[in-house]
Amino acid sequence: MKTRLTLLFACGILFGQAQFIDQLSISPANPTSNDALYFIANCYFGSGSCDQKTLFLNINGFEISASAMHCLGLASYICNASDSFYLGPLPAGNYQLRFRLDVGIGTIPCSPGIVAGPTDSIYFTVQSTTGLQEIGIGVLQISTNPTSSETIIKLSGNDFIGHFEIWNLSGVLVKQWKSDSKEILADFSDLPFGIYRLIFTSKNASKTAINFLRTD
Repeated sequence: MKTRLTLLFACGILFGQAQFIDQLSISPANPTSNDALYFIANCYFGSGSCDQKTLFLNINGFEISASAMHCLGLASYICNASDSFYLGPLPAGNYQLRFRLDVGIGTIPCSPGIVAGPTDSIYFTVQSTTGLQEIGIGVLQISTNPTSSETIIKLSGNDFIGHFEIWNLSGVLVKQWKSDSKEILADFSDLPFGIYRLIFTSKNASKTAINFLRTD
């Protein structure tokens, strides 16, 4: 009887709030700078369905912000969902990732409620696989970000011979090319609108990366 009352009480708390962050994780659990890295947030909701959602991601150096906006139905049952974010291969270092969970009612696009959703954080370390020092954050720059077509990519320092890769948020490599210059005129007009990860790997296998937004 006590167990049943406890379960009913827990369900009452869940139904009393629109959303709940259950667990945050990184896959793989011990990433290196060569790994395709994912962040996963397991969430619960007091109504359903909860599968309609919009995900947002911003990587600024070693600080990462992620959020999910779920558009809920009106059916009264506990609905759970896993939100997966592709972080790409990241340079070696210690990272903090903050996650926020928002909800609205109806179909996409829906608007969040007046009260901000719950937040949680996870800390993780990306290890270097080369034994060499990473090029580092800030060495790679995009002159126009967001960009709609052509932009200039700049590399500072002497370690500028290597190749570029562009990955989308689904973990798909969409573009790559070799480079031997500190300044490159790049044309992104052939990319669909969205957020992308630009990664430069030098001939010494050091990496640096930056996110950019492709707009109209």
